[in-house]
Amino acid sequence: MPGGPDETGVWSGCTVDDAGTPTAVYSGVRDRSGRSAICLATGDDDLRTWKQEPEPVVAAPTGLAGFRDPFLFSHGGHRWALVGGGERDDPPFVELYSCDDLRSWRSCGRLLDGRHPIAARHAPADIWECPALVRLGEHWVLVVSLWVDGALRHVSWLSGTLVTDGDGLRLEPTSGGPVDGGSDFYAPTTLVDGDRVLMWGWSWESAAPDVVAQRGWAGVLTCPRELSSGPRGELRVQPAAELTRLRARSITDGTTQLAAGGSAVCGQLPSAAEVTVDLHDDDRLDVVLRQGEGRDLVVRVDPAARSVTLDRAGWPAAAPRREQRVPTAGPDCRLRVLLDDSVVEVFVDDRAAITERVEVLPGDRGVLELRAPRGPVEAAVRAWELVPPTTA
Repeated sequence: MPGGPDETGVWSGCTVDDAGTPTAVYSGVRDRSGRSAICLATGDDDLRTWKQEPEPVVAAPTGLAGFRDPFLFSHGGHRWALVGGGERDDPPFVELYSCDDLRSWRSCGRLLDGRHPIAARHAPADIWECPALVRLGEHWVLVVSLWVDGALRHVSWLSGTLVTDGDGLRLEPTSGGPVDGGSDFYAPTTLVDGDRVLMWGWSWESAAPDVVAQRGWAGVLTCPRELSSGPRGELRVQPAAELTRLRARSITDGTTQLAAGGSAVCGQLPSAAEVTVDLHDDDRLDVVLRQGEGRDLVVRVDPAARSVTLDRAGWPAAAPRREQRVPTAGPDCRLRVLLDDSVVEVFVDDRAAITERVEVLPGDRGVLELRAPRGPVEAAVRAWELVPPTTA
């Protein structure tokens, strides 16, 4: 809004139902300093028309490296807000506010900062961006995006116990890890849907800047993912159940047996497809996703190493990409791959995910191939074309 607290930028936040009024709570930037304040805007019932409040509810603080991305949640009969941030030459933090009245926020100290040894190990950063706190079973899980040396790195989770601390709350984390093992997943948002918690991530571009500029758009959201927690509070992730309704034409469905060093083409892949592979074997299986001449993504399932690796050496990006590796639960492995044009999302045992962007050229025709580089392998393989959702 010209002359308003968000005159030069509207950054991340969330939207809540405030006694029947849709209300956006977000970071607004007034000037070129990049410092953000917490702003409000109220919407009509159809969410098409919004009215911005003329003044922020929390002014832009001075002396910090970052302060942004409000997230609201309920606990103990009250509404609370988190804001991510960082101090110059000091660890990152998540600031806590009480905000039962959205126009009157009270600072309640810090939910957590990077001095905690679990946080220092699993979420080292200069600034924690886009914080989100959700309850998964018996555990509270904090999700933070890591800003390091002026660059957007990856997203971490910290799981533990939410305790009362004076007039506020404090998270005591006991475990942590990466939310996604890929290069192209950042700034996720969450939605509590009944007894489920869903998450979407921002997947940025891997194409060259001139290609992106020519397109006129940049960045997409990942598929919705459902979050849960394991017995020790570890984060688990799987595609939302509704995504199975996108399955249309079957591409392949059966058991593939490969001799040592053998390979098999299982079918052609459309621009939007889903592939599942169930492996109950001790030998390595390479699932090759090919688009165009000489461009391969290889998903390497290695039961001996208890790992799944996404190797994109055969499909370079505008920016350098390294191999992405996540652990499996054991020798048996279920792989689920969602392809949506340039977005590749790999889910492993419903416990880990890898998100990568690839550059798909006009006229490319995808191919699904299996390879057994070391010994004989038997795998159950299914694949479908994905189509837009219907209301049926």
